[in-house]
Amino acid sequence: MKTPALLRLALGLLLASALTSARATEPIKLGEYASLTGKEAGFGQTSHQGVLLAVEEINAAGGVLGRPLELLWEDNQTKPGESATAVKKLISRDKVVALIGEVSSGRSLEAAPIAQQAKVPMVAPASTNPKVTQTGNYI
Repeated sequence: MKTPALLRLALGLLLASALTSARATEPIKLGEYASLTGKEAGFGQTSHQGVLLAVEEINAAGGVLGRPLELLWEDNQTKPGESATAVKKLISRDKVVALIGEVSSGRSLEAAPIAQQAKVPMVAPASTNPKVTQTGNYI
């Protein structure tokens, strides 16, 4: 199964814009936070599988600018507040250069201000609330 061209394009643009300070030989660390468990795990698992497939396809095609992607992810357990915690970990501990966010607008709204403040680009592939992208120019 091929990932949608739009998702591949979004990943490519997101990563290309985030690579200004990365070293040429290291993998590019990409973070994902999703509802992998809990009441909305079906949505989160589906989204996660799509991200894994996109990363696999991008790496098989030579990566981004010749560098492989390394996907790091956190489970927000479909719980309020967990997305903020997950994004803080991905940014501060794991040093990701970009984030793929939630399918839920509410959980994307928890994480967006953190990503914006850290100047880490974040894509929320299924969030529909306009306030998500109104958070700032990194969202």
